[in-house]
Amino acid sequence: MKKDKQLKDIKRRRTCKIVCVLLFFLISVIGICVHFNIIKIPFVVDLLERIEQKQEFGDFSGQLIGESYIPKEENIVYDNDSKTSGYVNNMILIFAYSDVPRKQIVNIADSLGGSIVGEIPEIYQYQIQVGAVDKESLEFYCKKVMRFKEVKYAIIDRVYSMEKEDIALPNDPWRDVFQGILGVDWNEEKPQGYNWWIEATKVLSAWQYNESLATINVGVVDNGFDTSHEDLNITVLNNEVNSVEHHGTHVAGIIGATNNNETGITGILDKVQLYGVDCYATSKQKRSNIAVSSLLAGIELCISNNCKVVNMSSGTAPTNAKETRINAENSAREAIEYLIFMLDSKDIKGDFIITQSAGNGDKNKNGIDAKRYGGYFSSIDEEMVKEVFDSFEKNNIQLEHNISVQDVLDSYLVVGAVDKKKKNGTWQLANFSNYGKTITVCAPGVDVFSTTVMGGLNGNYANDSGTSMAAPIVAGITAMVWSTNLDMSSGTVKNIIQQTADIAVSSRRKADDGSYYMINAAKAVESALDYTPINLEDKQTDIPSDAVKFNGHSYYVYNLSSVTTWEEAKEYCESKGGYLATITSKEEDEFVYSCLKNKFGYENAYFGFTDKEEEGTWVWDNGEVSSYTNWHAEEPNNDNLDENFAMYYFKFSDGSWNDGDFGKQTDRGGMMFICEWEE
Repeated sequence: MKKDKQLKDIKRRRTCKIVCVLLFFLISVIGICVHFNIIKIPFVVDLLERIEQKQEFGDFSGQLIGESYIPKEENIVYDNDSKTSGYVNNMILIFAYSDVPRKQIVNIADSLGGSIVGEIPEIYQYQIQVGAVDKESLEFYCKKVMRFKEVKYAIIDRVYSMEKEDIALPNDPWRDVFQGILGVDWNEEKPQGYNWWIEATKVLSAWQYNESLATINVGVVDNGFDTSHEDLNITVLNNEVNSVEHHGTHVAGIIGATNNNETGITGILDKVQLYGVDCYATSKQKRSNIAVSSLLAGIELCISNNCKVVNMSSGTAPTNAKETRINAENSAREAIEYLIFMLDSKDIKGDFIITQSAGNGDKNKNGIDAKRYGGYFSSIDEEMVKEVFDSFEKNNIQLEHNISVQDVLDSYLVVGAVDKKKKNGTWQLANFSNYGKTITVCAPGVDVFSTTVMGGLNGNYANDSGTSMAAPIVAGITAMVWSTNLDMSSGTVKNIIQQTADIAVSSRRKADDGSYYMINAAKAVESALDYTPINLEDKQTDIPSDAVKFNGHSYYVYNLSSVTTWEEAKEYCESKGGYLATITSKEEDEFVYSCLKNKFGYENAYFGFTDKEEEGTWVWDNGEVSSYTNWHAEEPNNDNLDENFAMYYFKFSDGSWNDGDFGKQTDRGGMMFICEWEE
């Protein structure tokens, strides 16, 4: 009897050991599968991310300031008795190009008798301490160092009185039944967790300006919306055919889920009126095709309801390569035609911007060229827009308004998707994301947590992935920018988005030589708040006192944050009673280029020679006729498909000309421009 009991105990212990081993093995397998995204269990994913974050940051709970210096009070010279503004009298700030070694900046500092005392590596800014001098001397130092090709920009360090509160974190819990039950942290330096897409795009920092933003209307053209969702307030403009669908609900929540209601998530926009249009068949009908007219009519319906920004997370579906390419090109041409007619419509008041997802690759979800295969706006380039205008002219199609090629190009943004995980410390395109030169900007597109149809097995919120998720992130931030000043043009807003998108994103394709950047909400909103529109009603002859003179003409080089397009540069010169400079002789050319470098301290600047109306036909904008040109060898080459403006270029030290795109993709081209006046 005793022996039988001992045998049973041995068997029981052996069984327990086997069960423990099997359980440990099962947990290990599940952990490995979750870590490598083979399977997804929300609670486990959340727990692993927190463990990884804890390992990476330890117990750090403060704000990472970096290696930036703090000025001494004795070196601050105030502009007024109330000490609300001033400058640091022994400091200049240098912004270098990303590929410049630190040693070269040290040499530049040495040339001023100064030294590097601080830096912000993420933006390649170096803080150079020099001997204490007056403001004019510091500005002279700035001009001097900007002659170095390694330096992008240089400024004095201004000081302002600030009454700034800490950024208020939203009280939305960012969790659902099983997802995010451990809550979320907020850290823009190291995006993690369910709110990573808000952190990565610096939306948290942009929220501090919410009080300065106006309410704005945003449209979503998609496949239906859950209008009864607890965290979503959306007006469906064709509610009679609206079906309750996941995709449209998810996209709408990214843009405008209700903020600070202690429920669900936090949408990008706090002051927003969302409008939706259901343009698709229901999921039960299992049909994905859609008429171009339905899709673009949905966009037009949103715009007619005063939506400044309209999101369209769709494109042409991939089939075989030839068929997909044909469909993409045809849909793009039709999209251009619709854009022209919308811009020409008397019923549509003001500008608008459409954000479109770049597309999710081929049938195997491997990214492909958006220009060739994406369809609609993602397949548009300047050449195609010109071809459509030419066809209008040949067919005697008369427009009521003067609509330009640039007007069309300014009316949309194409968005690529960024992966959640970095590679070698750099964000990268998601494997499925389409790529190419038609991509305007990128945004997170993997594991984006947002609203979904209420009452599902996963609750009322879910992660989703695709360029469909990246596009509404850009739509929301674009609307934030526009809401700083609803009178801004679409071209100004688009340029602000492009110019402030400074978060580098690498491509996964060896054959892809494109440059990609993730949108930066904080910098975009700050730039928009600093924007000062040009008032053409104040047009008068206003020649700066330090303009240079040649043969009875005056010239001056401007570099203004409020001028972000060539057209605005032209308008600015005209508002001053002048025009973008014309260079019509060798002697004038040599004089202007010499002054550009030696007087104004620049190596790049645009002037009034353009082929924007007809590719390859270069004319002087003020109508002047001259046969003189000074193109560099193999220029103009329209390298970025949008290089319609002649410029002096730092790479051509002999003063020969380059064609550039005014601050978009031309390498280090900048946005300096030369005005000219006749006396």
